[in-house]
Amino acid sequence: MMTAAQLDFQVRPNLQRTLQYRPHIKMVYHMLRICAIVWAFPPYSYVAYRVVGGDTHNAITLLAMGSFFPALFLLQAYFLIRPMVYTRVHLRPDGMTLESLGSSKEISFEKVKKIEFSHISYLGGWFTLTLNGREKYKISMMLERSEYILESLAHLNPKLISAEKFMSYRENAIVNDQGWSRTYDMFSQWKRIVSFYLTITLIMAAPIYAFDPMRSENPIQLFWTMLLINICVGFCKWQLNQGLQAMRVKKEMRINPLHTRRDLAYEKKSNIWFFKAHLAILGIITISLI
Repeated sequence: MMTAAQLDFQVRPNLQRTLQYRPHIKMVYHMLRICAIVWAFPPYSYVAYRVVGGDTHNAITLLAMGSFFPALFLLQAYFLIRPMVYTRVHLRPDGMTLESLGSSKEISFEKVKKIEFSHISYLGGWFTLTLNGREKYKISMMLERSEYILESLAHLNPKLISAEKFMSYRENAIVNDQGWSRTYDMFSQWKRIVSFYLTITLIMAAPIYAFDPMRSENPIQLFWTMLLINICVGFCKWQLNQGLQAMRVKKEMRINPLHTRRDLAYEKKSNIWFFKAHLAILGIITISLI
């Protein structure tokens, strides 16, 4: 087995960073809490109505049934997502400090005896650190630049990590980081995106309605139908663009492991090409429906 000592590039010896989970994790946390409230409101309101009417027995049964999904959402929010939202990892060359919800835990890399990887290309995953006392710490790929932890471990103890597994995880982590960065950039322009979809949908729907001699189409229904088609085409376009860019990044990293920065010029060119393809597909759909 090749170890980290036989990597194709030199790991950085003095990495000192503060790492945190990606911003959308906090959004997921709040969305789960909102879903719990929204889901609980109808059954709880009905239970209150039954209690006021004196039907306590059925009210308890309804309360138990109506509490399942709100409880599930809250358990996920508070026990799975919340720790990540408030976790900071202070990385040092010889160890790291995990700070979460007012508590902190020091981890010395000299005590790490085993590293286990579990991840899927282009999707995500994690690695687990096993310490001397059989303590285990799972580090998710949702932690931005989580591969920095592995670089520090590889520098301190090269024989601890398989070179193949390290490179595979590192490639996947960097591809995911870049993918989320592109996603954040896209949503930062949400006003332009909303304007584009509404305007293009109107342009699509207008000739279809105008060339319908019987005016059989309800204009509002037609607009919403074309908007849905537009969004579906846009979603498929975005996923394909993301996938091709991720494959390109991975290919380039295998040629040059130090190639970790986003190629903004290529991304811009790719976005323009897919934008034109998006318009062409919508044009074909519109013509076929006239």
